[in-house]
Amino acid sequence: MKSVMIPRKRSTASVLATAFAIYTIASILLFYRYGLINGTHYLGNGTDPFLYIWIFRFLPWAIEHLHNPFIIPLAWAPYGLNITQATTTPGLALLFWPITALVGPVVSFNIVSLLSPSLGATAAFLFAYEVTERRLASLIGGWIFGFSSYEFGALLGHLQTDFVVFVPLSFLVITIYSKGKISKAKLISLLTIINACQFLTSLETFVTSGIFLSIFVISIDVQKSNFADYFRRVSADSLIILLIISYAITAVIISPFLYYFFYDYSHIPHILQNGGYFAIDLLNFIVPTIITYFGGDLFSSITTHFQGNWSEELGYIGLPLAIFSVIAVRKSWPIGSAKPVIVTLIIALVFVLGPSLHIDGTEIFLLPWAALEKLPLLGNALPDRMMVFVVLCIGVICAIWLSQLKHSYYVACGVVAASAMLTLPNSFSIKKTPWYTHLPSATLFRDGTYKRYITKNEVVLFVPLSPSAGNALIWQVLTNGYFRTINGYGNFIPQSINAWPAVQMLTGGQVGLDFPQQFNLFVKHNDVRKVIVPEAYWATWGVALARAGWHSHVVGRLAVYHTTDEVWTKIPRNTVSRAQLEFDEAHMMALRKAAACLLGKRAVRLDPAVAVDDGCMSQTIHAASGNQRTNWDNLGGWLGFFGEGIGVGVTTSGPVAKRIVANAGAGIQKIYFPYPKTYQAKKKYGNKQGELLLVYDRSGFDHLE
Repeated sequence: MKSVMIPRKRSTASVLATAFAIYTIASILLFYRYGLINGTHYLGNGTDPFLYIWIFRFLPWAIEHLHNPFIIPLAWAPYGLNITQATTTPGLALLFWPITALVGPVVSFNIVSLLSPSLGATAAFLFAYEVTERRLASLIGGWIFGFSSYEFGALLGHLQTDFVVFVPLSFLVITIYSKGKISKAKLISLLTIINACQFLTSLETFVTSGIFLSIFVISIDVQKSNFADYFRRVSADSLIILLIISYAITAVIISPFLYYFFYDYSHIPHILQNGGYFAIDLLNFIVPTIITYFGGDLFSSITTHFQGNWSEELGYIGLPLAIFSVIAVRKSWPIGSAKPVIVTLIIALVFVLGPSLHIDGTEIFLLPWAALEKLPLLGNALPDRMMVFVVLCIGVICAIWLSQLKHSYYVACGVVAASAMLTLPNSFSIKKTPWYTHLPSATLFRDGTYKRYITKNEVVLFVPLSPSAGNALIWQVLTNGYFRTINGYGNFIPQSINAWPAVQMLTGGQVGLDFPQQFNLFVKHNDVRKVIVPEAYWATWGVALARAGWHSHVVGRLAVYHTTDEVWTKIPRNTVSRAQLEFDEAHMMALRKAAACLLGKRAVRLDPAVAVDDGCMSQTIHAASGNQRTNWDNLGGWLGFFGEGIGVGVTTSGPVAKRIVANAGAGIQKIYFPYPKTYQAKKKYGNKQGELLLVYDRSGFDHLE
């Protein structure tokens, strides 16, 4: 027995090493450029990769300096960036910490990104090889998974979803257990480790993996008993119970992470994005997008109708591979090991289509995901990203089918491999490829110039201030954390920062009512001593900052703004609630005066655009939707006729609403808060946010004309 097992182990290790080498060479040939290794470029597009590069650099920094690693104080300063509530990859930052220490965070990120396709493909190869024991067929199955359009789209900027190695590994260990090769304890231990790693890479994939692993293990269990009997008697030996136990243990292990995710959960938006919008159009399975080398630029008239963007149009597998997949499903169904894969594939195909079927951008009918997306956490899951399970199942089922062939085995392998090549990315251009991006460069952050203008550990504001834009984090990385920044990155700005009226103006890109006063209150409270504005924003924000008493030094295409100690001393230290009150009271008074002015001019329409055009309101307050007629202004205010009265309103909090109502004056017909609910004077609204709408008769504006 020993003489049989030893050669098999060596052969498997050798085959695994060969497969990994082939996949890695392919990944390098597809994506490698010299700039990725010398640190001048990064693999990806846009600013999303900056967050991963940042976490690679500063999670180790936080641990080394004994800071709380879950809330790193360098960004969203002085409060800190909560890494549990952003799409960070702390598991990868820790796993590749030695590489980061050796070559720096930018190159480390590039290495991880380059390895993502090959590691994922190798794990899928292992899964397929465990099922088929045929090397070539499994090699093709691994390629279909690791070098899919899903992977290439995710590589454009989403490390948390392009690092997919843990997905096939979880299916692999379940398959090994189902064949009796490992014990229950070992299965639970391995699944727990894989699940924890997956959680610390991508919460979204962790959640969706739980769904598809459940489908997979139930399919395996059902084969052992009658379908109805299985659900009547789920025993302790059932795979689904073992899976639940592994997830429960994982929850205990990651409980500190979960604590920081939920501890201020009531203050963050629970739905961060419209997940249903990012779904696969049925045509996307056979129509390539622009990121695909073969034919990707021929179908723009169709692909422009797809939902999402290049990095989220992940469905393309090509017509030939789609046909072979159908054949593989039909031919492999009688095989016991194929059934769970096929069931998982079919359900995944339905889910990736999202809440409703779209064909060429046209909605046809509702699908099951319309109900599932209402469940906790799934509302933020993007259906198109479940393509990771589709391509995994396609790769394995094709490997199973190919492994059953005898006389035409090598020919069929060659044809399927050729069809898989149709998904190759459009990354061969030497001069321009969307996966190869130059790091930002600025005179200020070159050769230590920034040290002349910024004091170490100062809090710096970069304009524009946005939850997911700008270069603040990458400048912080490239200066080795020399300064702190009130900027950050994620799907939202923390409430402690976003509640300031000045931030609402900065994120909206518009100088609003009483900006100088509100800006100075904001920076004083948060100890922001420097403001950096790119050249493109000088015309807007340069003038506004000058009005607030800030002076600039221009360094290349960046202006560094500072204020004198004299001005700084005179700025009061107001709380955010006081600043909100002053701002909303001034905003409401501006709307009331505008209404009074327009009524005095016998205006036919009442809205912000008319008020500005007729000189009744400052141009810093204007219509919210540009040329489209609207009663909303750019600061969340409302002005217009309301029934037989005149309505004015602001978006505010409960305490501020009570203060404004108390000073509302005469002529009130009705009060709504939060609109459309009627305001109740005795009700405790707390910090509830909403639209306060006051409806006056004409007498309410007489004294304001």
